[in-house]
Amino acid sequence: MIKALKIGVCIFCSAPVFAQTDSIKTVIDTTEVIVRGFEQNRRVLTTASISTVRNNAFEGNTKSSLVQAVNTVAGVRMEERSPGSYRLSIRGSSLRAPFGVRNVKMYYEGIPVTDPGGNTYLNAFAINNFYALEILKGPGGSLYGAGTGGVILASRFKQSSVQRGETLELIGGNYGLRNIFFTGAFGDKLRQNSIELSHTQTDGYRMQSAMKRTNVALHSQIKASEKQTLMAHFWYTDLQYQTPGALTWQEFDKNPSASRPAVGALPSAEQAHAAIYQKNVLVGVVNEQKLNSKWQNTTALYGSFSQIKNPAIRNYEQRSEPHFGGRSFFKFQQKKDGMDWQWITGAEFQKGFFNTRVSRNKNGQPDSLFTNDDISLSTGFLFTQADFILKQVLFVTVGLSVNSTNINITRTNTLPVKSQESNYNPTTSPRVSLVYKLKPHFSLNATFSKGFSPPTLSELLPSTGIINTALNPELGTNIEAGAKWQLLKNRVLIELTGYHFQLSDALVSRRDASGADYFINGGSTRQTGVETMVNYFGFAKKRSWFEHYNLNVSYTFSAFKYSNFIQGSSNFSGKVLPGTPRHAISTNGLLQFHKSLYLQLNYFYASGIYLNDANTAKDDAYGILGGKIGWPFTIKKWGTLDLYAGADNLTNTTYSLGNDINAAGGRYFNAAPGFNFFMGIKMTLSQKSPKN
Repeated sequence: MIKALKIGVCIFCSAPVFAQTDSIKTVIDTTEVIVRGFEQNRRVLTTASISTVRNNAFEGNTKSSLVQAVNTVAGVRMEERSPGSYRLSIRGSSLRAPFGVRNVKMYYEGIPVTDPGGNTYLNAFAINNFYALEILKGPGGSLYGAGTGGVILASRFKQSSVQRGETLELIGGNYGLRNIFFTGAFGDKLRQNSIELSHTQTDGYRMQSAMKRTNVALHSQIKASEKQTLMAHFWYTDLQYQTPGALTWQEFDKNPSASRPAVGALPSAEQAHAAIYQKNVLVGVVNEQKLNSKWQNTTALYGSFSQIKNPAIRNYEQRSEPHFGGRSFFKFQQKKDGMDWQWITGAEFQKGFFNTRVSRNKNGQPDSLFTNDDISLSTGFLFTQADFILKQVLFVTVGLSVNSTNINITRTNTLPVKSQESNYNPTTSPRVSLVYKLKPHFSLNATFSKGFSPPTLSELLPSTGIINTALNPELGTNIEAGAKWQLLKNRVLIELTGYHFQLSDALVSRRDASGADYFINGGSTRQTGVETMVNYFGFAKKRSWFEHYNLNVSYTFSAFKYSNFIQGSSNFSGKVLPGTPRHAISTNGLLQFHKSLYLQLNYFYASGIYLNDANTAKDDAYGILGGKIGWPFTIKKWGTLDLYAGADNLTNTTYSLGNDINAAGGRYFNAAPGFNFFMGIKMTLSQKSPKN
């Protein structure tokens, strides 16, 4: 830990990251961000723990995944078991997620991305699909429905200035990395349109870990009148990635780049052609309508379809997941007698008709049928929230939602045909939050909230093929308090948050000897944490070599334990929750030289984590250092070029990123890449300003 702190301090002092090439010099996007979470639409003083990751945060690496950028946020941990296989944890929410994104709700420009089964295909998005990600930490059920982990709000359009221009970026690197990104944005003050094309391909660091993703997205935002704005979105992804499987410590130590070998009657990952073939399409529209000077309505409607094929070590799974839904709410705003207040009320509904077929895997092809399940899912909730601002000093938010979920699973390949149903009765999720502004640049905040999280479809129907409708929903209670400072004419932002979260009927993942996942209710947990963030932007003196610099440092302390968890003859009460490091540090910096040259450095440290509920297995701590150097320059009457090169894991550290928690036979480890190098060129065409 001391060694990690020394390295972090060294980087803090020497290299302040977040950069994008908008002109001849790489500059920081200093546009003030209006935070949309909980419909606050404010800058810094929001009554919630919200962190924003903007597109320039993705500039310091190969742009193949979101992992590095998301891990700059305190309290958030993103893992990649192999290229394309994400796992996301907000304040320890990955306890129930062997892979994928569960217990975290996601919206894209107001459109629900999380399906009615509770799964979010975050791996289907490409870097250039986003302008910003807002990460809301803790239960957000008062406005966003069932969930105790948190919420992600993704946006594509900037909140100010018209987006115009074309950008082409090519990246190549180790392990057969080939990245192509094209973004074209055009329009005027009344119309903004964009098209995004991307292709990412890599052979992978481990055997059986190649990945290929092609993404196409179209967006249009039209200001039909002074009172109406209409947005339309189309998004399609074709993703293929191999799954190498987890290793034991002995296998990991001997050859971390190996894939899972054959064990007994089970084939190796290569023999099984273990992989996931995933296609996602989403079409949605959002209408924002001002009804009069005080009332407005926002309505989003969408349709989505996902198709998954997963040859695995023990079987071959095929899923078809069409679903649709919508969200609509009314907002009332008024200013009177020194108090601003608004009232929001609305509803969200989702419906899906899924089918899951599980067959024997014969050399990567489906063989004899094991199970065939038709699944009908519906989820919905009503919500209301009131916000009060008294003399721009006291900010108060009070919200409440009522949630309901129904899942019906019919196994059609057995006679007689049987149906099993899980109905989760309407459950309330309240939230009360306030901010007190002591000084113009110093404020205190506090929040009390409760969350409700039913089992996802993947938990009710796990890869074992055994339907488990006996699982209970999780119930969580969160209390947190914090402070925010803005110093040196707003060039320094400091945030500090402490929280205590209690979870009952916690859903815990298990993995059997064949690699199949299943889930149990693991009693109650007690999760206490501290999150700190410092962001500094500065200008150097005139005679300095540097023009400006930026530094972002975050630290997370997580003390997570089971308060009461007894399974059979095993008592895990008092044990540390597996999967979350006690300490995590992220440091990112940018140095912009006067002659256009720029240097970016990033460092991430995570302390050791326990790998099972009994705390008998533990992974080592690790620290990862990366960097990038670039030289952007202008070509007259044409545009700009940015030539750059960089490397990740400069110290060639061997570590596991995305461990399989509670895995049978000690198969916990999924090795991450060692030292890897990349080079790129980014070309941006010049555009004239719109006349109107």
